[in-house]
Amino acid sequence: AERALRESEERYRAFFEEDITADYIANGEGTILDCNPAFVRILGFPSIEEARGASLHECYPDKDLCTRFLDDLQTNRRLTYYEKDLRSKDGRRVHVIENVTGLFDGRGTLLTYKGYMFDDTIRKQLEEQLHQTQKMDSIGTMASGVAHDFNNVINNVLGFSSQLMKHAD
Repeated sequence: AERALRESEERYRAFFEEDITADYIANGEGTILDCNPAFVRILGFPSIEEARGASLHECYPDKDLCTRFLDDLQTNRRLTYYEKDLRSKDGRRVHVIENVTGLFDGRGTLLTYKGYMFDDTIRKQLEEQLHQTQKMDSIGTMASGVAHDFNNVINNVLGFSSQLMKHAD
């Protein structure tokens, strides 16, 4: 039984550590209790040891975003496909999609929460570039229409001017 328990623990530990999504467990105050290497890589911590004990709340670029996340977790108890922006240790913006579950006591106080997130920054940047390109395309179409209308007016002015010059006598 002990051997089976040890093998089961090793299997789930390996699953946790080898997962390509950022897995973590934090207490109610946001202190990271445990995390995997993907978490460390995505959020730019130097090591798992340095990530443990750090505050996950400090990874939010804005306190209001952290408060909103905790309020949503308190209300729903579980969040799926929750999109948010975080800030890595080196200051770069990281857009993540997260699934998280909270553990609450009998009075509804958040004791711990655990979740996994994946880095969706590249897709978000490409989406923003696409929106920018679409805006520029719209401006180009509008400018083309204005230029066309202006050209029609200028042609009329030039036509009438040339007629006036011909018949100026």
